[in-house]
Amino acid sequence: MSRTSISTNQELRCGEFIESLNGEYYAIMQHDSNMVVYKRDHGPVWATGTNQCSGTRLVVQSDGDLVLFNSEKSVVWHSCSHVEPLSSTMRLTMCNNGELCLDNDGDTIWSSRANVEEKKK
Repeated sequence: MSRTSISTNQELRCGEFIESLNGEYYAIMQHDSNMVVYKRDHGPVWATGTNQCSGTRLVVQSDGDLVLFNSEKSVVWHSCSHVEPLSSTMRLTMCNNGELCLDNDGDTIWSSRANVEEKKK
């Protein structure tokens, strides 16, 4: 059975993924260091753009930041979504609409769709 989400202090390593409940979308930590959301049979819909950065794992931190680390434990990408106070209930979910969402106690604090809209401005 596949996972639909990861929680605080959990991670995705190269080759690991989470997928939407409807099975239409999945987010995978690729071996080229890029975290990518795919729509099945249609290709990529969002990516961190970190290919060739030697990223090895994506972590949901308790401070609300989603962080991609390289093998030297340096940050190569992060969501800039810190929250106060710290929460033990952070969750990264692959949603049925293709959006990758980071929630804090049920409130979305970052999403791949909002990230795309920001870059268009």
